[in-house]
Amino acid sequence: MTAAELRWLRSGLGISQKQLANMLGVTNRTVIRWEAESTPIGLRHERAIHDVATELRAIPAHERPRRDPRGGRRAA
Repeated sequence: MTAAELRWLRSGLGISQKQLANMLGVTNRTVIRWEAESTPIGLRHERAIHDVATELRAIPAHERPRRDPRGGRRAA
């Protein structure tokens, strides 16, 4: 998975970098580094990203976690 693919996937799911990091059990900084191509995404994390995406896609869009401009999570 490339950095551009990760950004596209995350954006399409409507989640922030921080939300993705929390779902994967990594730091926000790690997701930032992946998206900036300064750190490669390991196979284990790539699989976990796909798992998260699959789970989120199963949730109707209006019920998914949404990005909060302040960086937190707001109710759906």
